[in-house]
Amino acid sequence: MNLHDLPEDILICIIKATAHAYIHEAGRWGSSLTLLAVCRTWRQLGRPLIYGGLYVHYSDSDVGIRTTDDDVVIDGPASGRLMTNADLVAAVGAVDHVKYIDIAISCIAEPLQALGHALDVLEGVSHRWPAARKVALDIHHAEGDQGSHGIGGARCEASIQQTASRFASLLPSVRRLIFDGHPLLVTKTLYGRLASAYASQLQSLDSKLTMVLPDGQALVNLSVLSIDFGSGRSCLIPRVATDALGSLSLSGIPDYDVWLSFADGPHATEAVFANLKHLSISYGFGVFDGAESARPSHIKLAFPRLKSLTIKNVYSHCPVIAHGVFPLQLDLLDAECSSAIFGLLGRVRFRAIRKTVISAICDDATLLGVLPEISRIAAVTSSSITSKLSVISGQLDARDVNVDWRGISALHILASASFPAVLTIIARAPMLRELMVHDLMLDGTGTHDTAQPLADPQHALPPCIDVKLTHLLLSYRRHMFPVESAVAAVRYLALHMPLLKRLTAWYVPPAAISEFVEEHSVRYPHLKNIEFVFEDADWASA
Repeated sequence: MNLHDLPEDILICIIKATAHAYIHEAGRWGSSLTLLAVCRTWRQLGRPLIYGGLYVHYSDSDVGIRTTDDDVVIDGPASGRLMTNADLVAAVGAVDHVKYIDIAISCIAEPLQALGHALDVLEGVSHRWPAARKVALDIHHAEGDQGSHGIGGARCEASIQQTASRFASLLPSVRRLIFDGHPLLVTKTLYGRLASAYASQLQSLDSKLTMVLPDGQALVNLSVLSIDFGSGRSCLIPRVATDALGSLSLSGIPDYDVWLSFADGPHATEAVFANLKHLSISYGFGVFDGAESARPSHIKLAFPRLKSLTIKNVYSHCPVIAHGVFPLQLDLLDAECSSAIFGLLGRVRFRAIRKTVISAICDDATLLGVLPEISRIAAVTSSSITSKLSVISGQLDARDVNVDWRGISALHILASASFPAVLTIIARAPMLRELMVHDLMLDGTGTHDTAQPLADPQHALPPCIDVKLTHLLLSYRRHMFPVESAVAAVRYLALHMPLLKRLTAWYVPPAAISEFVEEHSVRYPHLKNIEFVFEDADWASA
């Protein structure tokens, strides 16, 4: 008999028994999904079983709640709706096996009251969840940030502390907290109290908003800290023991002073991260050079055991690079920054890097300073290097680019570039796989003074050059140069690039390229493997 043909009550009994066997005997949550999926009424219960957890999703409005045909809405408080798999967990006696609890709340009313409804669900199944090590808590206000939402004073503080104490009593073994939500004052204060409640045992904290912790409270055993400042202006972060940290991620940093939070006292001159293995930082947009006094320029940051360094969106000043002390070997260097930061990075003389990912931004004046640093890093990278360079302004001709390009795998040129300059780069960049030229000069001089057609460049590239480009984009100013010059450039480059997979050409008629491919595809069969993309509404409608 097909399982679909069984009466629902019998099928549910089979599902419960099978889930119980997998959970208790085999310890395999995911495999029970096979049977759970055959009963539509219980299908949503398979979602949390993948990670061996329990979920409670509550909303007091239709805004923010995510439902599908397979979701079961459990009767909850009169003011809201509740979705949970608590019934299944209770039915199979899996309270002692739940390791992860996901609580998501979308509310218009008081956030503490909404969280109280979710805690009622947990308490209705068991007064203690001893195996729960990881808790994700997401409290979103359905109408956005409403300031403090009427929260304040001693009464609010007492309510927050009472909620945090109840939370910690239900979940006494938590080691990892994940916080998300709107930055209401009550939310930030509540999250701070929850972190404080687990201060002596918390090992991992991942928060999408800053928190307000009690004065003097420190998370002494925290090994993983991840803070996303988002659009916030505050650099408030919990006090931690820097010696215990193994991984640190700070995203959207709004101020350089964040590093003062890790110093041991206001007069400290050094912050040592003795056991930190992974460091990832990015600054918020608009964080540029300010007053010299605003930078913690006298705080030395030491990372003696670092293995992975990631810096993103850093374009003006970076205390970590300017004043950091690093080991000579790294497993990963992932940098997205400007030429100024690459100048700072040059002071760190890495001897060995296993994998490097670089994205650098410069102009024509700073190009010659960035290229040597990228080449130097490429020379000490043992496994793989991916390097993208964006030249955002200026003019490039063949004399400017007749240098070492060996470390570059992707190049975006928004500056003006002559056709000979493009050919020179291709000839001197054996690692280049992607080239985008957004302002191609087709007169051969690199200037805008003349609009003469491009001379036939049949011998501009060495005949035996090993061109490994797979993606090429070309765009030119069609009001300055004749279309015949652009067609000649596209034909020539397509002919000399046997590995090219995609060629995007702006303001080039498709018919001219189609005729070219038909004419030369027998002698040059690789032309049929190129995907030609023509970006122009005029040609497309023709």
